[in-house]
Amino acid sequence: MYRHLLLAIVLVHFAAPLFAGDTVSVHWQGKTATSAALPEGFPDAARTALTTWEPFLKRADYRADVEASGRVLLCTYEKGSHADEQMRQLAKVGAWFDARFPPLLAPDAPKCEPVCATLFVLRNQEDYALLLAHVAEAAPALASWTPEARKETGFSLVDPLCGAYLESAMDLEEWSPVHELVDRAAQLLFMQRHGEQPYWLQQGVAWAAEWAFDGNIYCFPFRHEFVFAAEHGAWPGDLKNQFKSRAKKPLQMSEFALMRRGSWDAERAKLAFGCASFLVLQPADKVARALLDLRDFRTENNRQDQDDGTWVTDPLYEVPAEKQLEILEKQLGPKLMERISAFVAKGGDSFKALGRP
Repeated sequence: MYRHLLLAIVLVHFAAPLFAGDTVSVHWQGKTATSAALPEGFPDAARTALTTWEPFLKRADYRADVEASGRVLLCTYEKGSHADEQMRQLAKVGAWFDARFPPLLAPDAPKCEPVCATLFVLRNQEDYALLLAHVAEAAPALASWTPEARKETGFSLVDPLCGAYLESAMDLEEWSPVHELVDRAAQLLFMQRHGEQPYWLQQGVAWAAEWAFDGNIYCFPFRHEFVFAAEHGAWPGDLKNQFKSRAKKPLQMSEFALMRRGSWDAERAKLAFGCASFLVLQPADKVARALLDLRDFRTENNRQDQDDGTWVTDPLYEVPAEKQLEILEKQLGPKLMERISAFVAKGGDSFKALGRP
């Protein structure tokens, strides 16, 4: 009888699915459900995102928590999740973002179908590699990008609209998971509302959100060198010192506007943070209009014609610096660089106005 019982256990073990579960645990508006039986009223955009990422979530044994309106899907490891705390922080970031970047309400504002942003909080590098493999499968155009992405500790994408970061890893120093959440969430909300923008602006807004959180910056994408503890709170002071010595030489757009995805440039990063922080504090309707114009220019000009009559886009394309300045000044007024220079020259006093998400 013991041998029969042992055989039955072995058979059950090998008959078990390779995936961690047949369904995904889904949490929304205080309700717990599964991906196979979503609650009534579950947002369509979140349903679409869940369908896209469900194979990874099943295989890695991750749960999905959905923001009340369905605009953000948070994916965390089921057994070690502290998603409730992370969802509260996401709500704070969302409130900070909405107060500074409300949607454009003009009659001619584009009407877009809502897209749910997905944020993955990954427990280890194995899950990170597994997610990147699924990204390449879900979006074949990104297959050539994923090997480079594996060298990093996270990413943010506009299509599909998703972001990810490692919550912990052996070689991570000067690391703050909560800052990663604030930074990645701010980027996703920014892209969700305003489409693909110049990289300095996308990342600069995320740095502004980090600074608003607790007066520190911990996310240095594509940086592979040691980070000193004093650097986290140093940028406003660094900018103040820099612009004290160049009072008669205001900031130039070309100094930071072509900051590139995939590489780290400390000087451009600080300038991007300073300029984006200034824009965060400008009249929201004018900023929204400028962002719409930037997105339209990118859409119209980022096309590479192919021999068969089709065209493709360049994922590393950036709007020329002089055009960026022209578009921004059209909505925000002349002498923009001079005004930004005066803003950053005041150092920390200027950045206090960013508030706290």
